[in-house]
Parts: sequence; structure tokens; C-alpha cells
Amino acid sequence: VSVEEVLQCPPLRWRVKGIIPARRIGQIYGASTAGKSFLSLALAVHVARGRTWYGHKTKAAPVVIFSLEGQEGTRNRLAAYVAYHDEELPQNLSIGTTPTTFYKQEDLEAIAASLPDGCLCIVDTQACASVGLDENRTDDMTLLIEGCKQLAARKDCFVLLIHHAGKDLTRGARGSSTQLPSWDCCIEATKNSQNREWKVVKVKDGGGEGEKHPFRLAEVDLGPDEDGDRTTSCVALPDGETVQDEKTLSPTLACGLKSLKSALKAEGRNSVHLETWRPIFYEEYTAKNPGAKKKAFERARDGLISKGIISLKSNNY
Repeated sequence: VSVEEVLQCPPLRWRVKGIIPARRIGQIYGASTAGKSFLSLALAVHVARGRTWYGHKTKAAPVVIFSLEGQEGTRNRLAAYVAYHDEELPQNLSIGTTPTTFYKQEDLEAIAASLPDGCLCIVDTQACASVGLDENRTDDMTLLIEGCKQLAARKDCFVLLIHHAGKDLTRGARGSSTQLPSWDCCIEATKNSQNREWKVVKVKDGGGEGEKHPFRLAEVDLGPDEDGDRTTSCVALPDGETVQDEKTLSPTLACGLKSLKSALKAEGRNSVHLETWRPIFYEEYTAKNPGAKKKAFERARDGLISKGIISLKSNNY
């Protein structure tokens, strides 16, 4: 074709401007404790809502997370995100939990049939999506890469694989060296003591390459399990973000905090039993239905605990 025809091609579209294109393939890699899955969930929610992510504009789109390492951990991460941010997850965020590969043709056909057009497809993890392949063999990794490219072209989407770093963290992602040249975007997540950071290792056609952003994991209490032990998970936050209890609380959580303060003042103590706090909340909460009051109290109690605003010991708050 002529130069003029090439110049008339539409410009590159971005999902996360300067970092993740709307269509193509890429990878987030890092050590097992680097926070990759928490970081990718935060990315997923921001893209689904079209919210700015670490200073980069996003274009709202459906997001699908293939959570191939197990539903339990995914459930806890989602619950922690809802509890910490006190907002429901977006309706255009979907989770895939059925084991599958991203290189077998029959699996690719099934995945393509389920993916929304123009989505961000996050695959957690690359190892689970390439079961049966040797990640150190170039030919095997080429099968995976070509499968992801096929999906990206058919569904006009971006496929983002979550992968582990090698034993030598200075040598990048684990496996064949054919990976990095194939990605249109590559992000590394690292951890040094309790400090975490993500870095844009490669952007094929964007200006974000070389950027570094610190982030942290905030622990969220999800309540007791069947044995009464506390269940926790985390959410990824930009490091230095204002702590949660300095933010405006929802009306339910604000009522919960106000009623607990009233109970503490009335008792003249630093902590009160659940049954001392509950009736004060019921009195101050505006709903008339007892069932609605009960659910609101539980939501306020769990939300205040998960944000670290109040603490629990021996059923005293």
C-alpha cells in the first residue's frame, strides 16, 4: 500500500493511556509476594469504571479476570476490595474460574465466545493458562503468545498475563526469553521489605516506559471463618494515599462510628460489648424495618473493622 494509505490508518487506541493499548498482548510479572494479583484487580476495577489509574487516563471497557489459581483466594480479594472501598464492584467486571488454556484451539474458541468485544482480559496466572507447555522452550511459549494474539485480534481486546519472576529477579520473567520481545506492554511488580513498586518495563508504542509507581497492600479483616478465626485479605493502594479513616465515610459507616462513640462515652470505657453498641445503633439508624437495621449494623461493624477504624477483641469493640 502507499504511504498515504498507511498515514490514513486510525491511530493507536489506549485502554490505559501510554501504557496498555486497547488491543494487543502483555504481561505483569513479579515474585510471588510482590502483590501482582492485588495490583491487577485494582487495574481491572479502574478500567471497568473508566477511572484514572496512577495518573493515566483509562477508557472504560468490560473486564474479564480468568482466575485460574483457585476461587477461594479470588473471593477473598473481591470481598476485601468491596469492604475497604465501601462500594460494589462494577457490573462489567466478570470472573472466569473454569480451568482452561490459552493455546489449545478448542479452548481459544470457547474463550472467544465468552469474551465481550473490546474488553481487557486479565489471565491469572500465565502458568495455569499454559498447562502442558514448557515455559523454557521457545516453541512452546510461541504457541501461548500466538493464542493470545489470536484472541486479541478476534475480540479487539487486550490480553494481560500475570506471571512469576525467575529465581534471579534481575533477569525478568520466568521462562523463555522470547516473551519480552512479544509483549506490547510489560510491567514488573517488586517488593523490598514492605515496600512495593510497579515499573513499566516495556511499552511498544507509548510514553509510559520506565515509569515507576510505589504501592502498598492494606490488610482487610473479612470476619471470622467457620472456626472463629479471623479471615484477612488485602487491597492494593498507591503508596502515600490518605488513610481510609480520613476519607468521607458512607452514611451507614458514619452512623456505626457515631453510635459506637456514644456507647463508649455512656459506659466510660475504651471498649464495649456488641450488645451494648447494637441498640444505640438501632436507635440512631433511620430505617424502620428491623431486618434492615440488622443488616446495616453488620455492614457498618464489618466495614469499620476492615478499614482499621475500630478493632475487635473478645467480642468487644
